[in-house]
Amino acid sequence: MLAYNVFIGFTRLACPAAWASQTIATVRWKLLQVAGRMLRHAGRVVLRLVLNAEALACWRNIRQRCGALGVAP
Repeated sequence: MLAYNVFIGFTRLACPAAWASQTIATVRWKLLQVAGRMLRHAGRVVLRLVLNAEALACWRNIRQRCGALGVAP
């Protein structure tokens, strides 16, 4: 029940409005099933994702909204 409530809060506060009606599995698929690579460069950890422009804009929007909430992305 706690995981479900956290998911609902996340979709309402940080995700695009179109995702409000999506299931947990669909949102997880859209966010986590993305090809990418974590790199360490110049003392920093960098996440490189293979996304189209629309999906990348969605990721950036979610990250900005989480930052505005004071939650680490």
